[in-house]
Amino acid sequence: MDTVNRCPRGGRQRLRILLYHDDGVGDFINCSPAIREVRRVYPDAEITLLVYQRSRAMAQTCPYVDQVLVDARNCNWLDAQQMFRWDIDLATKLLPMHFDICFNFITWGSSVLLSYLCGAARRVGFDPSGFGTSGPFAYNHVGGFITDRAPCRLRQSHSLYRYLPMIEYITGQPTENCRPEVWILEMEKERWQERLAQEGAGADWIAVVLGGTDARRHWPVASYAELLRHILEEEGDVRFLILGGPGD
Repeated sequence: MDTVNRCPRGGRQRLRILLYHDDGVGDFINCSPAIREVRRVYPDAEITLLVYQRSRAMAQTCPYVDQVLVDARNCNWLDAQQMFRWDIDLATKLLPMHFDICFNFITWGSSVLLSYLCGAARRVGFDPSGFGTSGPFAYNHVGGFITDRAPCRLRQSHSLYRYLPMIEYITGQPTENCRPEVWILEMEKERWQERLAQEGAGADWIAVVLGGTDARRHWPVASYAELLRHILEEEGDVRFLILGGPGD
């Protein structure tokens, strides 16, 4: 586990909350409204965000948390013994932080197990009835470790709207808004603004993200081309910025 940043908000004893999102960047962006909502509901709490290493760069600029920890999990995701040993090792680092509440935003059974092992008295997760997951620990088999079970329609909802009901279930209050956020460093924002101004002054830019972890999420190139041609016909003078990683 690696600590990315620490932003103390005062020295007095406060409610300690752990937000656990051990997934990719896209789902992490969709979780941003829920993270913002936790800060709104618990304005004086000490909030720690635990994320997978792929979300590290974005998480470290999140304005709603006091500390970001990275779960640099490098074990076999399908090996129950390796996953359990990793959870135990990570939990020993989390236990001294004495969390009062853990919000587990992931539907992996191993993440539920970790929320219990980290010592949080109150463990908020999804109701395991109605769905199971892949991996060595089926979510519905470890659902007993969850103290507060929020309803989840895994197959009927986009992940952007899946996390917020968890906060609403705990507070009994409606969410203010579900607008996702992408957090970046101010210097990065200024650098890209300068570059885009040089490349096409006065033009509107549309970013196209090609990334997808799994092959089933990859869209054919011809489909992208058709979509961009349609946008050009509708919007006129626009420029496209293609984003992706080395594999894209």
